[in-house]
Amino acid sequence: MVISGRKVDGAALSTTQGLPQVRVFNKVFIEDNVFTSHGSVAPIFFSGEENIEKQKQVEKLKGDLDQSEKEDREKDTEKHRSEKALDDFKKERAKSIKDLLSSSGGNNPYNNYDKRSYQVKYDELLKLSATEQKAKILSESDFAVQKQKKEVGPAG
Repeated sequence: MVISGRKVDGAALSTTQGLPQVRVFNKVFIEDNVFTSHGSVAPIFFSGEENIEKQKQVEKLKGDLDQSEKEDREKDTEKHRSEKALDDFKKERAKSIKDLLSSSGGNNPYNNYDKRSYQVKYDELLKLSATEQKAKILSESDFAVQKQKKEVGPAG
């Protein structure tokens, strides 16, 4: 056989000088002293007893990192869903207000009412006291009445 480029007689392995050092570990030693996440050991993997706890800590931290990254992705997805829902809500509210208050011709500011206009009014409303807010907010029933009046037209 050839080892490290030298021809060696297999029967004389124990007495041949200059061969690379080879260590053989039995299964019990490996189970007691070598830790890997997948349960098997690569043939060139050496680990002493003092490194097992560190290896276990590394594996645990890798698992913790994976879990944290997964949770971060889930929270990011939920954040985007919430932002989209809020954006859709603002668009829908702005459209309702525009539909109710817009008119043909003139300089009616509600003819171009959109979610930005809604956000400005919403921010102004938040600065008011609860009583002032209540006085400015149209109830759903009053909104329905006003919408009906607009649909019927000025003659109705």
